[in-house]
Amino acid sequence: MPRARWRSPALLQRAALPPQESVVEAITRAVAGVNRYPEMTGETLTQALARRWGVEAEQVVVGNGSVALIQHPARRRLPAR
Repeated sequence: MPRARWRSPALLQRAALPPQESVVEAITRAVAGVNRYPEMTGETLTQALARRWGVEAEQVVVGNGSVALIQHPARRRLPAR
């Protein structure tokens, strides 16, 4: 039984066709701001999510991962040290 030739995974994971021009343009636009930090407060995201879901912005909480979100109510309840 002949051994299968090893092939680079990168070669096997390529699409048969090149990306659409609109996709290349969208990626190019997105990369232009890659050196920018996100907004510290998340206010723009909070407002957008509130509008999208039809709720008040005060009802939306955003954070940097699950630990940060879990800490939000704890900080409101626990006295400062």
